[in-house]
Amino acid sequence: HQPPSINENNKSNKVDDEHSRAKRIAEKRVAARKRRAASRQAKKRQKHKKRLHTSQLEGQSRVITDGYGMHQYYLKVVPTRYHTVDGHTIEAAQYSVTEHLRHVAPGSGRGLPGVFFFYEVSPVCAEVSEHRAGLPAFLTGLSAVVGGVYVTFGVLDRAISAFTQSISDGKTILTPRHYTGASTSYKSSFLD
Repeated sequence: HQPPSINENNKSNKVDDEHSRAKRIAEKRVAARKRRAASRQAKKRQKHKKRLHTSQLEGQSRVITDGYGMHQYYLKVVPTRYHTVDGHTIEAAQYSVTEHLRHVAPGSGRGLPGVFFFYEVSPVCAEVSEHRAGLPAFLTGLSAVVGGVYVTFGVLDRAISAFTQSISDGKTILTPRHYTGASTSYKSSFLD
């Protein structure tokens, strides 16, 4: 066997370089697809988390310039159990907040400056269940919409008819007796 010539080595190196470059490009594309999919999943989780964990106090700030403020927060907490359509159960807590701010003069004996939280936990647990309405509920809603549209147009038709009757002082504006037969237009009774 003879050793390969320099020209043949260069060709094989070029093929190897092109193959490895194509492989790197394909790997980059796969990695980019994975990053986009992970980003979409993270956004979905964040949106779901935001929907379930919205807090009334989140992002709130209070500034007291004189340093003698008494912030009082009264929180009523209700334990809540969410049953989703897909069968998951989420344990959470709903709460309402009432805020009071009072300025306390030094040496007045009316309280101490600071932030105070008072919790009232409800002994009752609220349960919220999601469910989908079936076909009968859909058909009932559809029938209600169709019936409402029919009645609305009936009322409009009668109102317009009564209005045109009142304008013409007992004469109808467009009557079939003026139909010429040759054309498809009506003659107005005002032009007689």
